[in-house]
Amino acid sequence: MLMRAILLALLATGWLSEGQAQQPPPGITVHRSEAGVLDGSGWTRAESTTGAFSAQLPCRFDDIGAKDDNPQSPITRVDSLSCVSADRSKLSVMRIQYRRGMAGALEFLERRASLPPWPNATVTRSSFRGLPLVETSATDARSCVISRLLFTAPDNLVMTIEAPAANCPIAEAVSRKFFESFVLRPH
Repeated sequence: MLMRAILLALLATGWLSEGQAQQPPPGITVHRSEAGVLDGSGWTRAESTTGAFSAQLPCRFDDIGAKDDNPQSPITRVDSLSCVSADRSKLSVMRIQYRRGMAGALEFLERRASLPPWPNATVTRSSFRGLPLVETSATDARSCVISRLLFTAPDNLVMTIEAPAANCPIAEAVSRKFFESFVLRPH
């Protein structure tokens, strides 16, 4: 997933946290950085500028859009909301649009359901508000990851929380509120 790699690389390298003096790479649009006002519980409602979705996050967030004009890429666009919480957990919500439309989204959903993306991962299928859902979780000595992939016809929506191993119990509790807070609007 080229677009996911681009978005995660931007966040991991601290490009956004260094200020906006730098220009984003071609195809990347930073709508907002460090956005949101935390309420009394330390959460904020994050709304994607172009992705037609929102979720509650426990930290100020970045709102990024990325497009890929390469005809060989399976993905045409990714819209992302992401943040890093005080306990160093990384949370993200991404709406992924595929070059092959619904067929590409279903293919990715089925692949995720049948092949865990991480070693020792558990994968479960269910539904969330009537949408097909594949949830994946994995833990190793360094970290834990909980990810939800929702088929939102014709796109997929991926919600992920990753935390350092010492904070995995916190991440589990945070993931429930985070996942339940998701709202999809017509796109």
